[in-house]
Amino acid sequence: MKKQYLILGAGTFGQSIARRLQELEREVLIVDRDPEVVRRMAEEIRFALEGDVTHESTLREIGVRNFDVVIVSIGNDIQASIMTTILLKEMGVNQVICKADNDLHAKVLYKIGADRVVIPEQEMGSRIAQNLVNKNILDFINLSDRFTIVELPIRPEWVGQTVQEIDLRRKHGINIIAIKQGEEFTIRIGPDTILHQGDHVLVIGETVEIEQMSPEDDKSHKKNPPKRV
Repeated sequence: MKKQYLILGAGTFGQSIARRLQELEREVLIVDRDPEVVRRMAEEIRFALEGDVTHESTLREIGVRNFDVVIVSIGNDIQASIMTTILLKEMGVNQVICKADNDLHAKVLYKIGADRVVIPEQEMGSRIAQNLVNKNILDFINLSDRFTIVELPIRPEWVGQTVQEIDLRRKHGINIIAIKQGEEFTIRIGPDTILHQGDHVLVIGETVEIEQMSPEDDKSHKKNPPKRV
């Protein structure tokens, strides 16, 4: 059974998540108190509802406990964000993800029980900075202060070689966890897997090691410019 997602607040952040979840064929309901916003969203999202999510009665009518994940995307109104998160946790919602405006807001949300807090501007800033410093990194996910998953284009010298021959684990302490060919990912990777022109690899390792193998002047960047994925 597919997970069901509830998005409270239809600002830019909430709308973006709703659209992507629907593209991924997930069941998603988005709620906002602005009737005009709800009307516009109803043209794109299958389920859009008008309501003030800072009221407990509204949350009960929606049936928030029936959703696997509830996303509180009303970060611009800090008081409303905090009150809604408190209500959701008191009502027994299993997983609550919140948008925060700043570090202090995020700290408060964690204190009152949010399972995950996102500061979109900070995360996007980190991504842009990472791509500026390491120009041949296409995308990345920070797992912690120490470890990172990144997507890299195949270097010219890797084409036609096997995973064992390029030996990233021994040289850099980095492991290949997937190979991307076009829009398809392959996770069944062995030492004899051959890398082809145009492939991308997803690797996991220590951030310092990944940065050392991705110098700014890497010539492969000219053939494989960074792009968003």
